[in-house]
Amino acid sequence: VWGRIDELPPTDRISRVDLGRGILDDLSERRRAMPVVRFESFREGLKLDAVWIPDFRKAHLPDKDSVWYPVNRENGTILGFEPTPLLNTFVRNGSISESAPSDHDNFGIRLSNTGTRIDYALTVQHTRQSEPYWELNPKVRNSFLAGADPVTAINSTGGSTFRAQYPSAWIAGGDFGFEAMSATWRFEAAWISDTPVTRSNLRYDEVESINWAAGVQFFPGDRDVRVNLQLAGVNLIDTPGLVDRKNIYNFNGTVFSEFGNNRWQSNTRFFIGLDAKDIYINPEISFVGWEPHEIYAAWHYFNGDDETIGGYWEDSSLLTLGWRSRF
Repeated sequence: VWGRIDELPPTDRISRVDLGRGILDDLSERRRAMPVVRFESFREGLKLDAVWIPDFRKAHLPDKDSVWYPVNRENGTILGFEPTPLLNTFVRNGSISESAPSDHDNFGIRLSNTGTRIDYALTVQHTRQSEPYWELNPKVRNSFLAGADPVTAINSTGGSTFRAQYPSAWIAGGDFGFEAMSATWRFEAAWISDTPVTRSNLRYDEVESINWAAGVQFFPGDRDVRVNLQLAGVNLIDTPGLVDRKNIYNFNGTVFSEFGNNRWQSNTRFFIGLDAKDIYINPEISFVGWEPHEIYAAWHYFNGDDETIGGYWEDSSLLTLGWRSRF
């Protein structure tokens, strides 16, 4: 995982995303291993990290009937899109294809520097987005725009109604961090050449975008409590006539603490939308006194507008009790 920001690093585009449990897990658990060719070189605080992906692999997705799948056939909704009667009809009556291209022109280079007063990194990448973006089949779209009703448009054309797109894009960005005022400050941003969008006429397109984030980490009171607060945003460029959200802003972070002679841990993750109502709160308490075993209880609360993550999973809030073991 490249980048300096927790949970939502803008320059983390090489790694393969794991969507099997939505966003229930932290960042390291939402990534999958894959075969790559990697070269690392170190010299006087500088590190050159180069990665080539010989075979692109799409994100790991849950089963299509899982509540964490990004398309809900029962409700007729797609994660990230505002529900409409038209979308509802297409999703309920249509079909879905997750197929992804297999190519070998995906690579990334990251040059980082540590040990000075300011740590920094620069990156250039050319890779596909591993998360699927759902394109309405052009044949279905053309039939509908020609006057057919949605169900007729679906049935009159071959192939899947929605096809997953994994656009190939250039990414240029960087990050830096420093310590000041008893805190660690982090900043990160990336320009992405081809971000998938859908125009108001239902046509799939790709536009430029800027992903950015800024964060601060500090230890209030004592070293047993760690607070990490972050502000993040996604801004699309060339946005006239889009059905996608053009600007996304959120406030997120974690509050971690240890107590009971370090036999107990509490950790609260949260995401709060600033441009739209979007709430995810995940408090967790763990007993770690039986190393390498850990018993935990966690609550995952979702709420928000329909086109947000919190709104999409609003009916999927849950309480979990689990066991972890690390070897």
